Amino acid sequence: MSTTDKIDFDGVFRYVIEYPYACWEQELTKAVLAMQYLQLEKRGTQHGIPWPSAEEEIAQVLAAAKDFQTLDGGMAYFDPRGGNSTPYLSAYTAIAFSWLENAGYDVPHDVQRNLLQYLRKFLAWEEDEMGNAYWVGDETLFNHIQATVGGVIAHALALSDELSDTQLSEYANQINQMDLFGLSQFLLAAVKQDPVHPLTATVVERIMNHRSLVDGAVEFVEVVPREFTRILHSDTRSLCSLLEALTMLKQQTSGGIEIGELESWLTPFGMHEITYPAGVTLKTMFSVQMR
Repeated sequence: MSTTDKIDFDGVFRYVIEYPYACWEQELTKAVLAMQYLQLEKRGTQHGIPWPSAEEEIAQVLAAAKDFQTLDGGMAYFDPRGGNSTPYLSAYTAIAFSWLENAGYDVPHDVQRNLLQYLRKFLAWEEDEMGNAYWVGDETLFNHIQATVGGVIAHALALSDELSDTQLSEYANQINQMDLFGLSQFLLAAVKQDPVHPLTATVVERIMNHRSLVDGAVEFVEVVPREFTRILHSDTRSLCSLLEALTMLKQQTSGGIEIGELESWLTPFGMHEITYPAGVTLKTMFSVQMR
């Protein structure tokens, strides 16, 4: 990874503004990026592309959230009447709601309350049906994907102050099954609970087992099965989630990696990654540059 220069996001925003969004994940991501557009503007950024409807589009997306919520409280990509909740999409929705709420927007509280209840049940393994959407015919692979999804859910619950220390500790049994994205999300949950939580050292050690130095550049190496496209895997998303988690840990404790090294991992990425991954990827990039 090579640069700490400021990134020009005009191409990203242009792509997002012009993209014909249809499903809930895409609509929500557009709202998150509209929020970031406005926050950067408030900090003095001169955008090269206008987005006069940004505030209106955020309000429209939040108002539409109920139209994508299933009866069990989870979220669906399209029509929720089939009852096909997606745990991963549901966790992303809860995380995005936290971001938007912290930025001063009124999220739909009934939708948020039912969503958090759904996620708590998933993390407690109380409803096996929720995991069936990720069944891929291989128990080991199923557990790998399921554990990573659980790491994202733990982060979502922690952001809403809905994660107990008992839940966090019990779910720690799954960290050996998580990919780097899941590990980084679980680390974010642990740091949110307590920056010096005993679990943070364990998770960081697991993450650093994937770290290597190649020609002076830091790389994180993992082999992810192609089935992880079911939860929209991308290397850039994993890297940015790691960057956010380790930066937060460093800022709140005396341990971890130096901020300068963390920022050196930040690199631009291709337009093919601007749909769901941007929800995590760009949020991290904006956050790091706005610190």
